[in-house]
Amino acid sequence: MAHHGPLAPLAIVSSFYLDLSRQAVTNLMTIAETIRSRKQAMSVVEFGEMLGISKYSVYKLIKRGLPAIHLGASIRLDPVQTADWLDQHTTTKIPQRQR
Repeated sequence: MAHHGPLAPLAIVSSFYLDLSRQAVTNLMTIAETIRSRKQAMSVVEFGEMLGISKYSVYKLIKRGLPAIHLGASIRLDPVQTADWLDQHTTTKIPQRQR
């Protein structure tokens, strides 16, 4: 599934680490700061929209360890825990020059 917009380089790999270009890392750090400053928990859809990924990808991240609060049939993401998780699971991969 192709994604468009400022987080287009965002890719979820089998280990579910975020492998990003330098610009996307800067964007993600800004997103993490924005998330951390929120006063209320986020829905799966809200979080997915912030990252430019589907709600189904967010559910996969939750299964792989993204902290989530289960309230009956609802799932919410705590802003501080979510931002901390993003900080811990974000890596940069700088492409090597092609010869």
